[in-house]
Amino acid sequence: MLSRQAMMKIEEIIDTITTQTCMMAPYNTALEITKELGLQVYFIDFGEQFYKLKGIVDYKNKKIFLNKAIPIANKSFMLAKCVGHYVLHEPKIRGRFYLVQ
Repeated sequence: MLSRQAMMKIEEIIDTITTQTCMMAPYNTALEITKELGLQVYFIDFGEQFYKLKGIVDYKNKKIFLNKAIPIANKSFMLAKCVGHYVLHEPKIRGRFYLVQ
């Protein structure tokens, strides 16, 4: 567990970054949001044939499939992007939505 002093330092750094960039970190992670929406997330190997495929949103079954070959730094972004597609397009689209590079 972090000390109170360490936590205060972290908050100070976050405030500095927020002030300098005018950007804020989200209060919830993309994974927490998927759980709230009742979505299941799977990291799978899309194979050589579909290596450019980043993710699939299965609206009907409330599932998101992400390519496990995506670099770790991009996985959270791609998950958030898939959640965004689910929230924005779900009432209009039935079936699957493919995200490609």
